[in-house]
Amino acid sequence: MITSQRLSFHYAERGSVDPHIRWCWRTRDIQAVHDHFGEQGIRVSDIYVGPDGRRYFDFWATSEGARLTAVEDDKLETAGFRPSLTRIGVRDLRSAREWYRDHVGMGLLEDHSEDGYLLMSLKENYSDRNSHWILEKLPEDAYTGKIDGPIRPLTLVKNRDDFFAYHQFLRDSGVECGEVGGFLAKGRVLFHFYDPDGNRFNVSHC
Repeated sequence: MITSQRLSFHYAERGSVDPHIRWCWRTRDIQAVHDHFGEQGIRVSDIYVGPDGRRYFDFWATSEGARLTAVEDDKLETAGFRPSLTRIGVRDLRSAREWYRDHVGMGLLEDHSEDGYLLMSLKENYSDRNSHWILEKLPEDAYTGKIDGPIRPLTLVKNRDDFFAYHQFLRDSGVECGEVGGFLAKGRVLFHFYDPDGNRFNVSHC
C-alpha cells in the first residue's frame, strides 16, 4: 500500500535487514523450482537444510522485496506451492517458548532444543484447526532490533471486544504495541506488536 502518510499498521521498511520471520510454502521438487526461479531471474538463496532437517530456499519474488521460503515436501502429488508453517528466529528458545505461550497462545508440540528449534501449535483464525510454527535459535551475531519487514503474521480477532481487550492485555504486560488504528466506532480496527526479539505481528478485527 502506497500512501502520502506513514501508516504504522501497513508500514514496511524495505532494503534493510530481512525479518527473522519466514513464511514457508511446500513444494514437491525443490531443486526444479530453485532452478526455474534462477532461470527466470528471481533472486534466490542456496538450498539449505533447515532446523527441522528439511530442505529450504528463500526467494524474493516481488518488487517490494518480500522474502518467501520454499520447503521440500516430496509427499505432494502435484507441482506448485502449498501452505506450510511459519519459522520465527529467536535468541533464547526457553524464554521464547514461555513468551509465545503467555502472549500469543501457542502450545508446544515437539521440543527439539538440542537441534535448535521448537515446533509450536496455534489455533487458526475462525477454524478448529491448528497451524504449526517453528521457533528457531538465531545465530549469536543476528540483529534483534525491531524489524518492520513486509512479511509479518496477521491475527484476525473475531470478537470486537476481544480485540480491544487483547491490545490492553499486551500493553499491561509490557509488550510494545502500536496504537489502535482504523474505524474505532465500527468497522475494521488494527494494531501491531513486537516480540522480545523484534519480530512483528499484526492484529486486526473487521
